[in-house]
Amino acid sequence: MVQLIPAKVPILKCESSHNIFSCDISIDNLKGQMKSKLFLWISEIDGRFRDMILLVKEWAKAHEINDPNSGTINSYSLSLLLIFHFQEDLIFFQTCEPAIFPPLKDIYAGNVADDLQGLRTVAERNIAEACAANIRSFKQNKFRRVNHSSLSELFISFLAKFSDIGVKASEQGICTKTGEWVCRRSNIRWSRKTDPILIEDPFEQPENSARAVRMSGLTRISEVFEISRRRLSSADQNQDSLLTTLVRPQVSLEIKARHNQGQHSGDAGK
Repeated sequence: MVQLIPAKVPILKCESSHNIFSCDISIDNLKGQMKSKLFLWISEIDGRFRDMILLVKEWAKAHEINDPNSGTINSYSLSLLLIFHFQEDLIFFQTCEPAIFPPLKDIYAGNVADDLQGLRTVAERNIAEACAANIRSFKQNKFRRVNHSSLSELFISFLAKFSDIGVKASEQGICTKTGEWVCRRSNIRWSRKTDPILIEDPFEQPENSARAVRMSGLTRISEVFEISRRRLSSADQNQDSLLTTLVRPQVSLEIKARHNQGQHSGDAGK
C-alpha cells in the first residue's frame, strides 16, 4: 500500500501487503537527510542503539502508539526518547548506568537546521567532519565507563523511565542536546509552547518533534509504557506472552512460521 501523507514535510508512506514492513519516503528534504545521517553516525557509538530502535518501533506499533495522525508519537520522537534513555539522567536516575551516549552537544554543538546554509556540499561536509571527530574522541576516551546491559535490560529500563511520562511531561521537557529534563516554564525557548509533551529536536532547535501528540494520546502512551513494563518484569512469562507484548499479531505469526521452518530444516538434516 502506498499513501501520500500531507504534513509540514509531505511524505509517501509505503507498507508491505501484510503490514509487516513499512517506510516513509520524502523527496529533497535536506534537513531530514541530515537527521538520518546523524542517527547513523550516532549508531556507530554503540550497535545496540540500532537494534533498540527496531524493537521500540515494533513495540509501539503493536500497541498503536506510533501514529501522529491519531495523536500519538512519531518514529523520530521515539528515537529521540531512546537517545535520551542512553544518556546520563542527573535528575531522575531512571536510566541505563553508565551512560551509553553523551549529550548530543558533545557530538555536534551547533544547530544543524541553521548550519545547513550556504553551499550545500560545504555545509554537509563541515557537519560530517565535526561529528566524526567528536564521535571518535568519545569512543577513544580511556576513562569512559562502558555499559554492558543486554537489550532486554535496556528495553525494560526504557519502559520504566517513561512509564510516568504523562505526569512528568506537564512540567519537564526532554532535551537530548544537553541530556537533561528541563523545566518548561524556565526555558525561554519553550515557555510559549503548550503541547502536552515536549521533545526538543536537537538538530532543529527549538522545534518540538512531538508536537502532534494530543493529551489523550499522551495518556495512552504513558499507560502502554507502564503496562508493558509490568508484563515484561513478571516472572510468569512464556514465548506467546512475550510476543504479544512486543510485536504485532502479523509479526508474531511470521516469527513463529520462521521458527517452525528452522525446526523442520534441522530435523531434515538429522
